Amino acid sequence: MIARFVDNLRAGAAHIVHGDGVQTRDFIHVTDVVAGFQGAMAQAQLQGRAQICNLATGQSVTLRALIDTLDQLTGRVTPVRFGAARVGDIRDSHADITRMQQLLPLLAPRPIGQGLGSLLDGIRTG
Repeated sequence: MIARFVDNLRAGAAHIVHGDGVQTRDFIHVTDVVAGFQGAMAQAQLQGRAQICNLATGQSVTLRALIDTLDQLTGRVTPVRFGAARVGDIRDSHADITRMQQLLPLLAPRPIGQGLGSLLDGIRTG
């Protein structure tokens, strides 16, 4: 979803949102996922067993807010076309990160704006 929105920004194309745009997702930056995997592997070695946890931010973001954040970071206003919600689409996605916080207390996933800024900086610098 984020990759598609960034592609739309770069192409000057409208975003297509299926539904009203207030459906939510819990996005996490790839470097935070890597840090989580590294921390989980270290914990597994210390404890002699692996445990399961959600790697996420615990913060839901609406698609409208995601688009607004991308617009703010790029200084653009990208048109959005809303279509009918699709059968089977998840309305709200919010991860319970309680176990992650217990197992990986040093892992602090970055906020969505910071993660998007990092992504856009990487694209700009190639």
